[in-house]
Amino acid sequence: MRNASVIFDTNAYIEFCENYDLNINLVLHEIENLRTKERMLNIDSFAAPPVLLELFAHLADPDDPFYERCKCSLLTLYRHTTIENSLDIRIIADSESLLARLLFNYEYRELIQKWKEIANLLAQIYNRPDENNIARMRNDIRQISQYVQDEENQFVSDMFDFVVKGLNSSATDWAPLVNDEVTKTRFLRFINSEEAIMDLAKMYVIKTCSIAGIRHSNVDMDTLAEKVKSTFPAALKLYMSILKRIAETGCDITQRSRRNWIWDIQLLFYVTPTTLINKEIFLVSSDRDIIKAAEMGGRRNNVIRLNDYLNLINS
Repeated sequence: MRNASVIFDTNAYIEFCENYDLNINLVLHEIENLRTKERMLNIDSFAAPPVLLELFAHLADPDDPFYERCKCSLLTLYRHTTIENSLDIRIIADSESLLARLLFNYEYRELIQKWKEIANLLAQIYNRPDENNIARMRNDIRQISQYVQDEENQFVSDMFDFVVKGLNSSATDWAPLVNDEVTKTRFLRFINSEEAIMDLAKMYVIKTCSIAGIRHSNVDMDTLAEKVKSTFPAALKLYMSILKRIAETGCDITQRSRRNWIWDIQLLFYVTPTTLINKEIFLVSSDRDIIKAAEMGGRRNNVIRLNDYLNLINS
């Protein structure tokens, strides 16, 4: 692998830290070695907003069982993605900003500023990682954690209100079609169609119109939806697979691992045939849903497990 960009997902950083028993000095030494090898291969590492959010969320409470893992992971992410001869990290745009730029060449300044503020918070923690310093930042960290919780809650609510209730208005659980084989068969046929993918792409276009302050009735919806579909196939495939699970057997999105799908979908916006940042992007992840969605979207080679990536870099 040469002349590429790489993004580690949340669990990749956690796994990297666990490989060295969360010994932060050893972990930082090893991530610096990795950085050196990446530079030799002209590989740039980027921090992804969903990863920053997920890791910071676990620092809101010192009693969180993942506190030490996520603290170590954040310090590792900072060292891994720091721009050479700078205190700043490389942050790739979030999915909403990517869509706004792709469709309307619109700069989503509010979110850009949010990531800058979070990066600045991380720099302060990296420079003084003692607990007293982190405690002084706890209010800011809790705001990030609340943002994560709010986004996940909205994702769960939307899935229930628009998908579950849309399939069965009287549903009271996450298996709306358990007793309705006719509707299930019809819906699954639709889910597997190109029409369904285009409808989902149009949903993203409408959402992006709102962000950019553009009336969606004034745009060429089919053309823009096709652009979304062709640029971000893996993200759309994961979204559709979630709908399929709800219809087939029921799928309780309130479960912790499933609430996280909102971040997996966002990460899959980087698994694309388009060169977003002048180099091909590789997502380092062992997540089965991410890998499967990348495969369905024709981008399986752009997702690589951590051990495979390390072996590749060290070969």
